[in-house]
This record gives sequence, structure tokens and C-alpha cells, in this order.
Amino acid sequence: MSSTANRDEWIRQRAECLTGEPLPCHPIVWTDTTNFMSIERGHVLDLAGSLFVVRSNEHEGRFGIDDQPKFWVKRALSLDSGRMYILKLACEEEFRIHVGPREIKCCRSAEKEAQVLALAHGDERFMQGRAVRDSHGNLVRIIEFVNGADLLSYLQSVHLRHEEYFHVLMPGILARVANSVLPIASPPSNDCTMRDSATAISATTICSSNAHPACTSGLIST
Repeated sequence: MSSTANRDEWIRQRAECLTGEPLPCHPIVWTDTTNFMSIERGHVLDLAGSLFVVRSNEHEGRFGIDDQPKFWVKRALSLDSGRMYILKLACEEEFRIHVGPREIKCCRSAEKEAQVLALAHGDERFMQGRAVRDSHGNLVRIIEFVNGADLLSYLQSVHLRHEEYFHVLMPGILARVANSVLPIASPPSNDCTMRDSATAISATTICSSNAHPACTSGLIST
């Protein structure tokens, strides 16, 4: 049996063990993630030698477009560790959101997000991950999966009278939220100017070692 056949068989058996679902004898393995729309459940991504079996697409839960699939963001299991990860594939785009009367232009940039992830590395208050390039040079972010409900989902699940919520639950919630918000005001220790290689647009950011996770969604370009 060839080394390729041995590898395919190991991938198939390992993926089936983790997911409980059958895979074809010759699993579909992607090394180039450019065509992310074609990467489906049960497919395998080979990212610089790290193998992941895709479980689903993530969905947008903000900006008034709840439940819209994000085909460039995959939930996947590592074939090595069995742990769940979020794989953010390269998707460069611009979109606008509205906060009250303000319209804010947001830019998705894999390059900038990867840089901010590196700055926030080791601070468990914030999103953790690493970036690797696929065989085509696309920058893929491998994000550690955090189990549990997000804050908004938790708040929507609370069924208490206002007074009880205000006096019993809210103080503890605010204390925990503050631990994530306060680093925004931390003295900058890693000021940096990032230049997007694709657009040649520079963005000056104040990124401390406690870089706020909002930084990873896009930077204000100048």
C-alpha cells in the first residue's frame, strides 16, 4: 500500500472515530482554501501539515443578519488532538454597520487579524489562535474554540423580575464584563503600524499585549 493510501486510510479512520460519521475511502482533502464555498461538512483541511475535519459553517449573529452562514468560517475538529477549532479562511471584504446615528465602515483583513492575534497571544481574556498559510498562500487563522454561551444569549435566557436582576445578577455580570473591557484603556506596549499587502493601505493601531478582541474584526484605516 502506498504512503498516500496509508495516509488517506488514517485520515478516514481518525475522522470517523471523532465524528461518528462515515467518510469515503478517499477523503476529500483541501490544501488550498481559496474556493471556501466548496469546502463542506466531512471534508478535511490540510493546513501546513495540521489536519482538520470540517463539521459546519459558522453563522453571523450580529449586524442584523442573524443566522446568515459564514462560508469562510468553519467549525472543525483537529485530527491530531480531537479538539474543536474555528478556522477562519481568507475572505477580504468591506461592509458597513450602524450604531445609533453613526455608520461605521469595517474591513475584513486576514493579515491584520493574524498580527493582532500574535500580539494577544497568552492573554486568556481574549481570543487565542495562530495563523498559517495554506498551499496557495492564503492566511488561515486557527482559533481556539471556547465552550459556553455568549453574553447576549445568556442575558436572553434570564427570566427574572427587573428588580431581582438589577440587584442580584447585574453586579456580578458587570464585574466580569469589566475584566474584558478594561484592557482597552491599558497603556499601549505594542503600538504598531500595519500595512495591508493587498491594498497598500496603512492602519495605525494601539495594540497592547492585552489587545482587545474587537481589534481582530477590523482596523480603522487611514
